Amino acid sequence: MADDSHANGDEAVAENAEKNRELPSELEKQIIRQVEYYYGDHNIVKDKFLRDQVGPNYDKWVPLTTMIKFKRLADLSTDFDVITSAIRKSTSGLIEISDDSQSIRRSPSRAVPLLTTEYRLESKAKTAYAKGFPLDATFDQLQEFFDQQGKVVSIYMRRNLEKEFKGSVFVEFSELSDTKRFVEAETVQYAGTDILRLTKADYWQEREEKRKEKKEEERKQNAQQKAKDVQQKDEESDEEEQSKPQYDVGCVLHFKNVGEQTSREDLKELFHEKEEVCWVDFTRGDTSGYVRFRGEGSAKRAMDSLMKEHDGKLEIRGVETTLTVVEGKEEEDYWKKVEDERNKAKEKAKRGRGQKRGRGRGGRGGSHAKRARTR
Repeated sequence: MADDSHANGDEAVAENAEKNRELPSELEKQIIRQVEYYYGDHNIVKDKFLRDQVGPNYDKWVPLTTMIKFKRLADLSTDFDVITSAIRKSTSGLIEISDDSQSIRRSPSRAVPLLTTEYRLESKAKTAYAKGFPLDATFDQLQEFFDQQGKVVSIYMRRNLEKEFKGSVFVEFSELSDTKRFVEAETVQYAGTDILRLTKADYWQEREEKRKEKKEEERKQNAQQKAKDVQQKDEESDEEEQSKPQYDVGCVLHFKNVGEQTSREDLKELFHEKEEVCWVDFTRGDTSGYVRFRGEGSAKRAMDSLMKEHDGKLEIRGVETTLTVVEGKEEEDYWKKVEDERNKAKEKAKRGRGQKRGRGRGGRGGSHAKRARTR
C-alpha cells in the first residue's frame, strides 16, 4: 500500500507540473516550430550546412550564434534568451539546450532515420497536395491552418518562375492517418474556399494522365493537318518526325557529381517533380549526365525550384551535385550529338529491315505465300 501511495503521489506531482506548465506565446510557438523543423527527420538529413554542424551522429551542440544565421529563425528573433525560453516550453523532447544556454542540439535519444527507399516511400505516402489558397497567403498562415489538420513535418509552397505563390502546396504530415483524414474529408475550407486535396501519388498520376491527354490531342491535330498536306508522308516518316528530339531553347540541364548507385529512375523522380522530363541521359556508374525537359526555359525553372527547395545545396545520394543549364555553343553541340546518334540508329534500323526483306524475297514462295495464308 505504501508503494502504491508513493506511486500515486508521483503521478499527481507530474500531473500538477503539466497543468502548471507555462504555455508558449504565439512568437514562441513559431520559434519552436522553426527550430524543430530544422532538426526534424525531414530536414536534417538533407540540409548540408546543418549536417556539417551536427556531425555524422547528428548530436553535436550547435551554437546559437550559428543558428541565427538561418533567415526564418533570425526573422523571428535573434535574442538567445527568447529562443531558449521558447524551446524549454516545447513538449516534443526533440531539442536539448546546453547548460550555459548558448547552444542546442537534437536529443541523442531521437535516432535519425536512414534515407532508404522504404523511408522515401513512406514520406511520399504521408504527403498531400492541396490547392485553393489565396495567392497572398503567408507561410505562417498556412502553417497555422495545417496545424489544425494534424502534426505537420513540412510545407512546400509551390511558386511560379517569378517566385510568386501559385496557391498550392505539398504538405507532409507526421502520421499517415492525418494525411488520409485530410485528403478523405468531405470538405476542407480555407477562408471560405473549398480546398482541393489529393495524395502526392494521385496528384502525379493525374498530372501524368493530363499530359498524355494533351499529347494525344496534339497528335490528333497534327495528323489532321498532315492529312491536308499535299505531300503525304508514309508511316515510317511519321515515326521519324515524332521521334526527333525537342529543340526548345533552354530545356537541357547538366548535372555533375552524384552518389554511387544513382539510377536514371532516381533522377527522373527527382526532376519530374519540377518539370516534365522527356529523357535522362545517364548510365549507372557515371558521375554526370543530362536531363531533357519539355518546353523553352524549363531547365532553369527546374534548377531554380530544386535549389530553392534545398537551400542552394542539392545532394543526390549523399553527394553534393552541381546543376548547370546547357546554353549557347554547348547547347548546339549537345543537340548535334543527339541528332547524330538518332541518325545512326535510323540507318541501323533501315539496314535491319533491308536484310529482312532480302531474305523474304529469296525464300521459296516469299511474301506472296505469306499473303496467301492471311487471306
